[in-house]
Amino acid sequence: MVNPLPSEDRETAVEAGGLGRKPTEALSAEPSFASTALAGEDARRRADTFARPAREKFKRHLLLFVVANCALVLANLLLLPGHVLFYYVTIVWAIVLGDNFLWAYAVDPDRDVAERAALHAERDRQRDGRNGDEKRDEES
Repeated sequence: MVNPLPSEDRETAVEAGGLGRKPTEALSAEPSFASTALAGEDARRRADTFARPAREKFKRHLLLFVVANCALVLANLLLLPGHVLFYYVTIVWAIVLGDNFLWAYAVDPDRDVAERAALHAERDRQRDGRNGDEKRDEES
């Protein structure tokens, strides 16, 4: 079998992972478009400041959870020292609290609502601007 590449080109192709590129071209130091776009989006979202009622509700719910469970532990120890019953309520409540955490910090519905309202306001402004231009053209 005849090798189609000269020996030095064959070596560079093998070193570059078989892609036929020179070793210096194998891995680019430039970040990808996706990572650049996502980094900008992350920075923009961190810089945004607006009220987040879901996070405030979660913090209140967490505080209530801790206080109520401390009271349940004390009541359980004082009234039924041989039996541990408070954790049945705690387990169910912890699942609900975990769901609230996901909604407040992972899904972040407040951000979605704020962004959707801003998009609608911008769309309305553009629509009003277009309608004003069309009315001026009709009057001329």
